[in-house]
Amino acid sequence: MIHHFAHGETITHIHTNGESSPAIYVFVFAIGIITTLLLTVWALNNRKHNKHTLEDNDN
Repeated sequence: MIHHFAHGETITHIHTNGESSPAIYVFVFAIGIITTLLLTVWALNNRKHNKHTLEDNDN
């Protein structure tokens, strides 16, 4: 809910300014954050999976 609200507010702010350059920076920044979060989650899930596999092999 909060994320969608903030995102909508950002888009409204961009349209109000009517400038394209800040919009590009905002979108790139948002994509960068999302990509970082996805990679972090993927890495953590991979680490847990690998650790679990090693424990299974040890047993």
